Amino acid sequence: MKKKSDSMIDILKQKETSILEIIGAIQKSNYKVINIIGNSNYETLFISSFLKSISKDFSIPIITVENIRKAAFEINKKYFIVTITMSPKYIDYSEFFFNEIEVFLKSEYDIEIPAFTKEETDVKNHFSNILTEIKKVDSNKGLLVFVEDLSNFLRMKDLEGIKKDFQFLNELAQACKEQELFCITAIDFEIYSNPNLFNIPEEAGMNILRILV
Repeated sequence: MKKKSDSMIDILKQKETSILEIIGAIQKSNYKVINIIGNSNYETLFISSFLKSISKDFSIPIITVENIRKAAFEINKKYFIVTITMSPKYIDYSEFFFNEIEVFLKSEYDIEIPAFTKEETDVKNHFSNILTEIKKVDSNKGLLVFVEDLSNFLRMKDLEGIKKDFQFLNELAQACKEQELFCITAIDFEIYSNPNLFNIPEEAGMNILRILV
């Protein structure tokens, strides 16, 4: 019977190309919003958690896959790390996203940011306000957000709700391009392959790097 650590090493080896592509995107900042798309929820969440750990530096020396370890050492950007675990709720993704960032920054870093309201439409401006508060604590750091299991959240929505949430993802990508912001999202392949969604993810994701794992 395989140990858990062996299974993790197997995933890293199997998904090495995809992981290296994501690390490269973080380093180059050519895409600032990345969707990790997979058939296995366990694997997408594992890869998301792994990327989060190397972003915090503490796991790099123990990575056993050499190419991944080398690439991870080359990441020279520093971030405040935020994790959002999605739960099935019928509210706009934008509202859930910013509210969770507000709660996490306060609880983990004691950073207070402006509250997001339903009436707000300027995503770029709200992110700018968040970064202003972050830079007061550490001017060298940006914001890196990990969203775990977006599919779980989207399953509650009708077509209009899903379309609106993907439009927000695209606005998020546009806002991130001009600021020290990065967002990595774990999402099931079924969201992209479901014919009932009429290509909504594709149409709303022009500025989003999609990596199939």
